[in-house]
Amino acid sequence: MHVRSVMVSLVVFQLAIVAGGCGNGGWPSRGESKQAGSSAHADGRLSGVAVVDLDEVAKQLGIDVALVKQINDGQASLNQQLRTLQTSLSEQFQEKVRVLKSNSLGNGSNLDSAAQKQQLAGLERELNLQLNQAKQTAQKELSVYRQRLIQSFRSEVVPVAREVAVERGLGVVITKNDTVLLAFDDAHDITAALIARLRAKRAAGHDPRASTASRPAPSDTTYR
Repeated sequence: MHVRSVMVSLVVFQLAIVAGGCGNGGWPSRGESKQAGSSAHADGRLSGVAVVDLDEVAKQLGIDVALVKQINDGQASLNQQLRTLQTSLSEQFQEKVRVLKSNSLGNGSNLDSAAQKQQLAGLERELNLQLNQAKQTAQKELSVYRQRLIQSFRSEVVPVAREVAVERGLGVVITKNDTVLLAFDDAHDITAALIARLRAKRAAGHDPRASTASRPAPSDTTYR
């Protein structure tokens, strides 16, 4: 998995934070906004839009590379489990062949009889079905794992983006996306300030990477 593919995924989790009451975890009130040195409407609503380049934030904090590594590690773990399952299913099939062969020698029947061929073909279909189902489950788990990692990054960025935007009197935060934003004034770009704030928080010990989403964990499915 390439860094760019992860960055495209990050854009899917766009920031769209609209002003709200402080009491319910939203934006500060008019008085709090003034204390932060920001401007607001007469009724206390913050105005303006802040723009964040999530790709740049991830790059500057080293999150892009870390995400790719974690996703690749998760995929490698699932692939190893699938290889183990494939080996196990192959051994089951070979054991069935040996049993049928032994029974054939014991009763003088032919291993290549139509009935035994049909029995082996049925077993092969069943084992292949198990393997295909395991592969589909692994792909779903990897997709969920990828989304969980990206959501973890977003959860780190959102509250800090709120802080920076409020200090500038901006009421909405959106991600920089050329397909959506045709043009904007640099004064609305809070990317650099956001990166600096995130770095400061990490340096102060508020590093959410310590609780990063774990790899896809073994479950009760047959391929675990």
